[in-house]
Formats: sequence, structure tokens, C-alpha cells
Amino acid sequence: PTRRSSDLGRDDKRFPEKKEEKNVTWVSMTNDFLVYGTARGFVHYFYLKQWADVNEYQHVLSRAATVIKSLYPNRLATRLVVVDEMRHGHLYNPVNDQILPLPGLPSSTDNCLWDAADTGVVVTCANSVFSTYVYQADGLHGPSINKLDSTTPIPSGATPISVYNGVVTCQESGGGITSITLATHEAINQEQHARNPQMYTAVMAQNLDL
Repeated sequence: PTRRSSDLGRDDKRFPEKKEEKNVTWVSMTNDFLVYGTARGFVHYFYLKQWADVNEYQHVLSRAATVIKSLYPNRLATRLVVVDEMRHGHLYNPVNDQILPLPGLPSSTDNCLWDAADTGVVVTCANSVFSTYVYQADGLHGPSINKLDSTTPIPSGATPISVYNGVVTCQESGGGITSITLATHEAINQEQHARNPQMYTAVMAQNLDL
């Protein structure tokens, strides 16, 4: 159940609101939305300012509804990574209900992070490595999402927290904080690349990929 203080004039809410949808399987929150998935494959957007359900989508696989395993919205919840019970990943657009498959998503994926500085970059975590996906909202053949070839090892005991400009901030097992630059951003993020002409090609290649 989700509750809001009675002095704000809001009624208590319990999810899912429709009893036939059975259990809620995953909940994510942004500043404006509570996004949750259910055992019957529904994804709901609950708008906190209006205290109302404003969008509903049912994820269907092979003509049958599939359990929602996890949901990863971007900062504004305008795009959403959906992982289903088959461990397939998809990118969902709540504006038009468009769904795109995430190519080559490992079944062991246990986290997805959106780059806070580059809204088209998604970083996934699986098998002790980071993988980078690039989403393009507009293209010659419509929206697309591609997986870049380079992967980045995740140090043992590190838990990813956030991504900014290709740098992943992680909490270490001892409580400390460490930063890891993704292999897909290494050349771009090296402060001295402008003084080293040999890196121009690598910088250009990474910028084109991203």
C-alpha cells in the first residue's frame, strides 16, 4: 500500500487498484510518478501530483500476458526499461505505447541505470560487467536502441548507484564510494585527450557510437 498524509487531503491508495491484476511485482519512483508492474503484465503510471493513474500498458509476449519482473524509468519517466519473466528487456515509450527490444540483454541482468547527463544512454549490469545501450528517438527508420560492443568490468563488491557522462558511481562493500568510467566513454572522458593527437580517432569513434 501507498499512503499520503491526510492533511494534504489525499485518500490512501492500495496497489494494484484493480483486484483482477493480482500482485504488484515491481515498483519504481521518480519525482512525479510511481511506476509499478503486476503479475498479469500490466505497467501503470501513477501521477503523484494528481494522485491518479494516468497510463496503463499490458506487456504481451507471444499473445499472452507475461509477469513484469523489473522496471527502470529514466529521470522523467518518459522512457522505461521493462524486463519480463522470460528475462527479455524492452524499452517502453508511455507517450505512444511503442515498445523496442533491448538486443542481447543477458538473462542475469539485475540492474539498469539511465545516464543523467545523456538521456539516450542506458547502462545494464550482468555477469559482473556493465554494458552500454544507446537509444535514438528519431532516425531514418524510426526509433532504435543498440548495444555497444565494449563492456566494463564491475569490481567485486561494488553496487552501482548512478551514471553521469559515462562515469558510474558505486558503493563499495565497506561503505566507500568509487567511480568507474565505462569503456565506451574512456577516450571522451580523459581530460588530456585534446593534447594527444593519437587519441583523436578514438574520441571521434566513441562520440559517433554515442
